[in-house]
Amino acid sequence: MAGLALLIFSSLSILSHSKKPLKLIVYAYSTQVELLSQGIFPDFEKYWESMHGRELTIEGVFGPSLTLAGEIILGAPADVAILSDEQHVNYLKLGKMVRENNQPIVVSMTPMVIVTRPGNPAGINDFADLAMPGLRLIHPDPRSSGAGAWAILAEYGCSASDTESEIDAANTLAAIWDNVILLAPSARASLMLFELGAGDAYVTYEQDARLTLARHVALSIVIPPCTVIAEPVAVIVDKNVT
Repeated sequence: MAGLALLIFSSLSILSHSKKPLKLIVYAYSTQVELLSQGIFPDFEKYWESMHGRELTIEGVFGPSLTLAGEIILGAPADVAILSDEQHVNYLKLGKMVRENNQPIVVSMTPMVIVTRPGNPAGINDFADLAMPGLRLIHPDPRSSGAGAWAILAEYGCSASDTESEIDAANTLAAIWDNVILLAPSARASLMLFELGAGDAYVTYEQDARLTLARHVALSIVIPPCTVIAEPVAVIVDKNVT
């Protein structure tokens, strides 16, 4: 998260020219709630105040990544956007919210994994196993969630790597999606449904799966032999800070 701290410094250097109370609004994808609100934000506020003698408030708004990008384009007052997919930053550029030469910073790297019920009773070992008949899947919706897009990339890409056939990979992906019983708007919403007892498995970021396990939620984590590494990014929303 060193890149994120640098980005926050950069945005504050612009905002601090104003005489108004210093407030930074950060829009971030859903699984970053605890990491930011309970860790990085309060720590950074204390650091800034000790170094500059000026009070700082960082307000976090959390939700599905693509949904947040759409809200920013429609006028939401985000100073910094932390999005789960760089493509969502490209939408901000198309909406004239971010300059074309403003390159987003990768803030973390996390593999996509499969979360199952405790002990992995279905015997899931890889993404192709999500196509087994009768399995009930919860899936983040790729139309709103970066996790959903990363999950599809892992499901299709690993199958294509294993079979060396795009047709077989497409058939496997279709079979996986035949097992989807619920589409959740975000990775965090998938977790909430799973905690309520829905489904046998879902795909998410390893980072969030391990944070959930640390809260003593009953689950098992399957790290497939083939996966993809998600690379969430952060960017200053130029139109709102300049």
